[in-house]
Amino acid sequence: MRKLSQKELNIIGKFCGENYARRIRTIQEKKQENTVRIVNTGMVSSGKSSLYNVLINRMDEYFPTGAARTTTRADYFDYNHISYVDTPGIDVRSEDDALAFSTLIESDIIVMVHNIRTGPLNRNEVEWLKRITRSMSSIEMCKARILFVASWKDTREKDSDYKKLIGSLKQQAFEAVGCEIPFFEVSVKKYQQGIKKGKEVLVNNSGILEFKNYLEEYAAVYLEKKRALDEREMQALLLEVMGILQNVRNQKMQEVDKIYDQVCSIYKSRSNAWKQVYDFFAAQRQKLAGLEKELNNI
Repeated sequence: MRKLSQKELNIIGKFCGENYARRIRTIQEKKQENTVRIVNTGMVSSGKSSLYNVLINRMDEYFPTGAARTTTRADYFDYNHISYVDTPGIDVRSEDDALAFSTLIESDIIVMVHNIRTGPLNRNEVEWLKRITRSMSSIEMCKARILFVASWKDTREKDSDYKKLIGSLKQQAFEAVGCEIPFFEVSVKKYQQGIKKGKEVLVNNSGILEFKNYLEEYAAVYLEKKRALDEREMQALLLEVMGILQNVRNQKMQEVDKIYDQVCSIYKSRSNAWKQVYDFFAAQRQKLAGLEKELNNI
């Protein structure tokens, strides 16, 4: 499929909305890349940055962490064939949400991180997941691009209702996205302690290695099939765009027909008025001709 020109993208932005133009532009740009962009998202203090630090084997906090809002812009780190992108926490400032969502749209894989010690997903997290889902063209794209990570599992895993909580989170994710997505339970704290103390059991129980291996293997596979996925998403987007443009065209044609009818009505009204004037003078002329004839006969 040929690349759309900037002029065509401007037309799509004008009549269909800038979101469509941006999504199409992003897909066209991604076709030129050989890396997989994995972007995290979630509430402030959900553990996004901490998780990324251990995934890239950085103990020096390449991605800043802390109890307060520390990530204020999208930051990235290229590691092998993966570009890890860290985003600001959601539901703090509208500009942060806008930046985070724009970054998500431009990504390949989205990692939704939830702090399990806070319990189930709150309303804002559910709505955020739904918003992400609506930005994708199909359930297939959701399955291929969205992952869920329950962080801080060490704070709740010994609770009697832990399994029930996990089940509730999986159900919430399923209902928000509309399909089952990969789900992981991790503890950065356990992983770091295991590495520091040389305790393999802590490292294994942390869930970090399982998640990391999955990400790296899946990214390699995704890299192979991403172009096919992008092509299908592009086709789906273009179908939506064509439908919107057709509706716009139909509306414009209706407006043209309405204006045409109005002009015809005005013309017909004026034509009738002039016909009445003509008929009046024609009748007067006939009357004058009759009087002239009578005068000639006198």
